[in-house]
Amino acid sequence: MANSPVAEVADAIARGEAAEQSRSPEGFAAAALALERLGARAEADGPDLATRWRAAALAAGATLPPPFRGRALGPAYSRGAIDPRGVFVTEQVFLAGQPAEVAIVPQAERQLRIVVTDQDDNILCERVAAAPRAMCRWLPLFTRRVTIRVHNPRTYAVNYYLVTN
Repeated sequence: MANSPVAEVADAIARGEAAEQSRSPEGFAAAALALERLGARAEADGPDLATRWRAAALAAGATLPPPFRGRALGPAYSRGAIDPRGVFVTEQVFLAGQPAEVAIVPQAERQLRIVVTDQDDNILCERVAAAPRAMCRWLPLFTRRVTIRVHNPRTYAVNYYLVTN
């Protein structure tokens, strides 16, 4: 079974994060090209990872094709940091009958817990997220708002990316 766009974006972000650790031009190029191909973009004022990693690859001497602008709609990602033993909470609306996906990409080997609940506090998905990513998938029966909680059980802050469709 092929990966979904959300899984592919999460994998590309994990590759880019690994490239930042190793300073790998090939890793930067692969991550940038994948994000561009998928049309993934940062939410609000988040970092434009495709542009940043493309620039890093080019600065290291990699040869890349011009950027592909991708689809108008597609997965979005946001970067965050959670304080020690903290919780990040956000809400998202997913459409009835359309597959819903959320991925969490924790920094390096850090672990986070993601919990997605509906408006009645029923758990739709709960996962422990370790690098490179963890995925939540479900099929909403109704167009409804869900709550996404990311828990940091550690005694230190953890950075992460949240990817949604």
